[in-house]
Amino acid sequence: MTRSPGKDGKVHGTRNDSDGTLAALDCVLNHPGIVALYGFSGGGYNMKQILKQMTDEQRKRLKLVTVVGVDADAPQSDFESSKFPPGGWRLDYLANSGNHMLLPKKLLDRTAKAGIDAVTGVGPIVRPAHKRKK
Repeated sequence: MTRSPGKDGKVHGTRNDSDGTLAALDCVLNHPGIVALYGFSGGGYNMKQILKQMTDEQRKRLKLVTVVGVDADAPQSDFESSKFPPGGWRLDYLANSGNHMLLPKKLLDRTAKAGIDAVTGVGPIVRPAHKRKK
């Protein structure tokens, strides 16, 4: 599908200027406490562009990058921190397999078995107070 240029002369709707990519970059810029990024499906594809467009200082902050539900045309190696110096994040990656919509739960189950908190990227898992065993 060929896209026509917008009023500003740019072709919009590509991964580098999608609404999701631009919103994520704006959020990282305006919230210096952000140290983890998560992308599922289309957001997973956007992740590469987000990482490319972040500054060195922003990439240095990242501790965890999670990419879920992308196809073989976006291999795990595309998101490794070594491709985006000076990044040093841990990467959680789960490619498409089986039921696409169940992949986020599959990733959570995998990280739980490893004793890793899927939110912070470190262990042990911190359960919400209402779900803790009494």
